[in-house]
Amino acid sequence: MEGNAENRRRGSAESEVKADGIVENLKQKLESARHCLAPTKPPCIRRVPHELRHLNVGAFSAHLVYIGLVKYAHDFFEGKRMIFLDKFLNRLKGRATLNDFIHLILQRYADILHYYSEDTIYQSIRPDDEAVVCSILTDAVLIIEIFLRNYYKKMRDENDSFIFSEPWKQNDIQKELMLVEHQLPFFILTKMYNLAFEAADDFDFLHLTCHFFRRYRNQNRSVAENISTSLLGIQSYQPKHFTDILRALQLPYSLTTKEDRGVRIADDQERLKDEDQEQGEYLYSAVLLSEAGVKFKVDASRCLCDVTFNDRNGELIIPPLIIDDSTDSFFLNIMAWEQDQYYPHETYVCDFVFLMRYLMISVTDVDLLVRRKVIINKLGSNEAVVTMFNNLCRHIKVEKNHFSGLYGKINAYVAVPHHSWIANLKVQYFSNPWRSLATIAAVVLLLLTLIQTICSVISTN
Repeated sequence: MEGNAENRRRGSAESEVKADGIVENLKQKLESARHCLAPTKPPCIRRVPHELRHLNVGAFSAHLVYIGLVKYAHDFFEGKRMIFLDKFLNRLKGRATLNDFIHLILQRYADILHYYSEDTIYQSIRPDDEAVVCSILTDAVLIIEIFLRNYYKKMRDENDSFIFSEPWKQNDIQKELMLVEHQLPFFILTKMYNLAFEAADDFDFLHLTCHFFRRYRNQNRSVAENISTSLLGIQSYQPKHFTDILRALQLPYSLTTKEDRGVRIADDQERLKDEDQEQGEYLYSAVLLSEAGVKFKVDASRCLCDVTFNDRNGELIIPPLIIDDSTDSFFLNIMAWEQDQYYPHETYVCDFVFLMRYLMISVTDVDLLVRRKVIINKLGSNEAVVTMFNNLCRHIKVEKNHFSGLYGKINAYVAVPHHSWIANLKVQYFSNPWRSLATIAAVVLLLLTLIQTICSVISTN
């Protein structure tokens, strides 16, 4: 009897141990399942989809400088990276050492890799950590040195004369540092810059970045104004990389004050409510709108996507758009970034491109916008502008157009008959000073003839 009781106690103890093991195993699986179900942001740096790359391979490809973990070949700066690293370390004068930067990168190594998609990591770099750490270090130092020398001319020397003595090369570097595939996480650049220079709040790496990319932001405002009213003013905004920053500088509420921004966002939400209305689904071309009484007014103080319509006087207020050899690459990279699972419902730049395509159906539309100074065409051909915007909109999917409310207002204005009558009257009789003078003279002559006739009738009676 005692033996049987002992066996039962032993069996019960074994069962409890086994049950505890099963429970612990299930808890680990549940925790893993919760982690998988938790909402996570997709990687910030990914390969461009094939259908977009096929539109213009050159728009996504680097030739002078490869940055980040997507490297297809050696670049122009391959042999100069160590020279820039040496200059950088000497500039610090002991405030930070090479060991400090390596330690920083290793400390945030997992966070850095999290920014890249798996296909980017495993297909584009060697698996050993040393090669990745060295690549991140030299890329970051190269960027910081170029930005510093761009801002402080006294820092320039014979090693960078090939950049700053030839303006076209500096423009090419700007273009290639904004390519969505070739990016470094912005946070590691900021941390390395702060470790080196302990930047003040009013002049940090974000300031240097906006100054370097000044051709892609509103030139009528200072760098500080652009930063304070756009990047830092956006709630919870943390720059992911250079492409993300350039997109943020184009947002429709980027040049409003903090008080106005809430109103503008509310207006954007109202626009989305209008998208199902028939009037908000399309927009006439520039020539047809002009014939219907819409007037194009350029406002150089606005950011790229800040387009509004005054339905009281028929003015479409739009910022000037400079179109040159880099415009195609600029739009394609930002549009690819907007659609890359990160801003699927905030495709402001995509919406702006569609707006411009609606306005520029033909060469005559571009001619009109050039005369109104809405378009500053540096391509040399107005037909090339039409072709470019047609190609930009291929394979671009926009779920909600944030300009649908704008379309509705414009089309409602165009639908009023007397607006087109007044516009046609101005075109026919007041399109230039000579025609205006002739019209006035004809009206005066008509009035004099009428008065003479009336006087003759009165005198006869």
